[in-house]
Amino acid sequence: MELGKAIMSKKSQYVGKKNIRNNPSGGGRVAVVRELPVYQLKEPVEYGKMFIVMEDGDRNTFSYNGSSWVPHSMTMQECRAECQVKELPQKVNGKIRYEVRAPIPKR
Repeated sequence: MELGKAIMSKKSQYVGKKNIRNNPSGGGRVAVVRELPVYQLKEPVEYGKMFIVMEDGDRNTFSYNGSSWVPHSMTMQECRAECQVKELPQKVNGKIRYEVRAPIPKR
């Protein structure tokens, strides 16, 4: 060994760096205080019995009336906005079937 040099391991390049984000002093920045948003709880909605609605390629809707399919008063877009809608996997003659539950009006 040479006389002027001591045995030293190489200094790690990652040891001396401090992460500015984790610095508790904040790096001289001022904290901004924001108001927390006020959340409103929605009232639970009760849904009635389910009924089947079919939609054809022209976006016409039909509901089952005991013995036949009659035109339904709402489109599927309106049904999705107001009711609980679930698409059923089976298609009948190219028409998409949906299970729809309308909300029960509050008394």
